[in-house]
Amino acid sequence: MDPTLSTQDVMLAIALIFGIATACQLVAPRLRIPSLVLLLPAGFLLGLVAPQWRADALLGPSFPVIVELVVAVILFQGGLGLTTIPLPKDQRVIVRRLLYIGAPLTWLGATFAAHVLLGMDWPIAFMLGATDETAAERGVHFLGADAESPYEERTPDVRAVMERLA
Repeated sequence: MDPTLSTQDVMLAIALIFGIATACQLVAPRLRIPSLVLLLPAGFLLGLVAPQWRADALLGPSFPVIVELVVAVILFQGGLGLTTIPLPKDQRVIVRRLLYIGAPLTWLGATFAAHVLLGMDWPIAFMLGATDETAAERGVHFLGADAESPYEERTPDVRAVMERLA
């Protein structure tokens, strides 16, 4: 913790940070945008306007632990929102091929490319390949194959997504 800040300053800063974050969370659904679109600029602006109130300055050595806990909560909340999409039988074959053939090949290809092109050690390249696999999965959601989204009027069906890919 910054020794120049009093307890009242720390409490005021934490209340202000939580107040701004709550306001962003409340306003974002009304604007029909993800809350992160408001949270990031608000955090950047608060960091520029009041650098003494940055979270790492306020929390001191406990900051990395709190960040890890918050990330775990965010991932858990995101996992609660996942749903499945019922697919017709002919489209299940495509999805199975993507999962059982395409995903491992992408993982191995990214691992090999990271090792050969970027000169990474094998274990690090292997982890990068796994990360690339996660990014590719999110790309499928970007194309509109994910379940209901509060930010769209309707989610396109799988057939429309497949037509877009073709």
